[in-house]
Amino acid sequence: MLSFLTTAKAQNIPLTGKALFENKCAKCHGTDGAKGRWGAKNLQISQLNNDELFKTISTGRGIMPNWGKKLSALQIRSVIEYIKTLRKY
Repeated sequence: MLSFLTTAKAQNIPLTGKALFENKCAKCHGTDGAKGRWGAKNLQISQLNNDELFKTISTGRGIMPNWGKKLSALQIRSVIEYIKTLRKY
């Protein structure tokens, strides 16, 4: 774990879910999760569970990139936890 954190810092990879979301996801989903650019889903009303979110983020959907090749499982989980804070239901 320590080597991952050291490597991530050296490569300027954001470590928090919020920072990752803002860096990788907000351009389509918006900072509040509701933007919907290029068909991106409104994350404020998403009812996907953690496993479904993990699969979607990891493998992509439609024009959404496959983030599983660029983000670690830990980073994806931190994005999922942040996404859940955006929900409005």
